Amino acid sequence: MKFFITIGTINKYIAFPIIGGLFKFIAELLLFKFKTKIYKHPFILGINSALGMCLSFFPFIIETIISESLKKNYSNYEKNSQKKEQQIDYYSKQFNKIKSFKYLLILSAGALDFLQRFLTFYFIDDIIDNFWIFDVLFLSIFSYFILKTKLYIHQYISLSGIIIFGIILIVINLYDKNPTFRSIIIVYSIEIIYTLNIVLNKFSMEKLFCSPFEISFYEGLFVLILNLILLKFTNKDDYSTYFNNLDSKEIWIFILL
Repeated sequence: MKFFITIGTINKYIAFPIIGGLFKFIAELLLFKFKTKIYKHPFILGINSALGMCLSFFPFIIETIISESLKKNYSNYEKNSQKKEQQIDYYSKQFNKIKSFKYLLILSAGALDFLQRFLTFYFIDDIIDNFWIFDVLFLSIFSYFILKTKLYIHQYISLSGIIIFGIILIVINLYDKNPTFRSIIIVYSIEIIYTLNIVLNKFSMEKLFCSPFEISFYEGLFVLILNLILLKFTNKDDYSTYFNNLDSKEIWIFILL
């Protein structure tokens, strides 16, 4: 029996964003529901997040070892073919050309990631609502210009519906909060930076052959260095108070985050 509407074949990898969402939910509970001290220290929270991203160093190393082994075996298999050697040499030169651009793009994405997190926690009192509903719009715009992704008519219709109902939802949420122009600009800036970072990372993976583990590690390392520098040489985060009042609960929450 055929049905007019079906869900089609479900990709097993859909489990990854679902698991990611669950862990994000747990992190939000730890931060806001249990009144953790780390929530009031944006640079320490940034260091915590960066350390988590740096943990991708281990799968990145494993992936690199496997990749080098495969390339070595392929090279030995094709060593008697002069044409193949020329092709490999050509692609190696092309890869070296994009290598510097790749790392520049990763550093740029790291800077955007740091800026987004910094604005979120530094202007926490000005953020009166989350405009995440516009993320799909910003993602579509950046994807169109950077990834050359085309949208079809049904996607434009869906996008229009999401934006219209999103605006209605935001108006209802902000009805009695008296938002200022500054707070609206800050929230929109955070969402724009967040979505641009996502599209740049996707570009790095699709066009520059970057591993997601590689991107996560280098971005985490870059953000870690930035947060340590700002923590040490600015007075925006009273980290001595945090460390002086550390207890077992706070340490466990830091590790879990």
